[in-house]
Amino acid sequence: MVVQAMRGQLKKKEKQVDKLLDSAVAERFCRLAERVDSLRGLRERNPGNTDSDSLTESINVVINNSISAPVAMEKLESAWRDYSLAQEKLKACPTKEQLGDLIDNRNKVRGVLAATVESFLQEAKCLPVRQRMDKLKEVSSSLTAVFGPASMEGDVGEQAFEQYYQWRTQRSRLTSSVRDGTDKALKALCTWSENVGKEQNNHETKVVSNAFHKVMQHIQSEQSLLSDIMEKYLLNTKFKGEMLQWQNASPTPDSLFSVKKRIRSLRAQLRWRQVEEASLEEAEDFDLTEILKKKEEIAEIRNTLFQEIGQERKEYMKLSALAEGCCPELPLLYPEADIHSHMVRHNRSPD
Repeated sequence: MVVQAMRGQLKKKEKQVDKLLDSAVAERFCRLAERVDSLRGLRERNPGNTDSDSLTESINVVINNSISAPVAMEKLESAWRDYSLAQEKLKACPTKEQLGDLIDNRNKVRGVLAATVESFLQEAKCLPVRQRMDKLKEVSSSLTAVFGPASMEGDVGEQAFEQYYQWRTQRSRLTSSVRDGTDKALKALCTWSENVGKEQNNHETKVVSNAFHKVMQHIQSEQSLLSDIMEKYLLNTKFKGEMLQWQNASPTPDSLFSVKKRIRSLRAQLRWRQVEEASLEEAEDFDLTEILKKKEEIAEIRNTLFQEIGQERKEYMKLSALAEGCCPELPLLYPEADIHSHMVRHNRSPD
């Protein structure tokens, strides 16, 4: 059993190792794996890759699609200041005689303001202001969800976007370089794999294959030897234990005889109780209580008998094992024990 198990394990190991026989395959896959791992490592070291892409897109939306202030905006603010000042002078006028000049000035300023307002309205009407506000709100919410609330304290400097784009460019170049290397390695692997059938019989494959099978032969030979040693160790350990047990006295079937005696006694008791039961049932003065009591005694004796029969089987197995092992003389020394018949029934040979 041990040898079969060891051989089964050996076959499994051979199947596993056969898959890796072609060292060239392993080497090429290893190179490709290194390239892929490098790219993966680059991405892992930059966990904000998707976030930075989102940030870049947001910057583009904010910078490139921004709406400039209308040209009339500055003039409008100036016109409003002039108008406000004219109004304040009117409010501050102390005498009625001075109002005329102030009113004329205010009307003049108001006319300028009205023209400026109209110009501004026409310009602003053409701008997608509402859509832009919605877009900025969307971008703001998106960035806040990714990076958290923005702190408005402190000045990050005017070079923030320029530095960001420089970092993006450098990282893009590095990523592109790794990807190009990966693509080249993959292309080389695909080209090689198309010719792998032609290369399997080359000198390298043959040398590796021969060395592999040779070492497997040595392994199998040594495992077989070790299994043989293990089996012999177990058998001799068992034999030594049996010899020590019976060193001063030979085994006898006395225990078996005692069990058989108890079985005979129980069978006699069982038969007698059954006879008594039958007599009670056939008696003219039918005593149900006594009959039930007798039935309980019969059941108890029967259970004890079954237990003793099981014990008899165990004793026979012990004697048969001894007869097969260190005491083959037992069947002949004690023919009354009928050890031989038990061994034949259980496919054990006394020879």
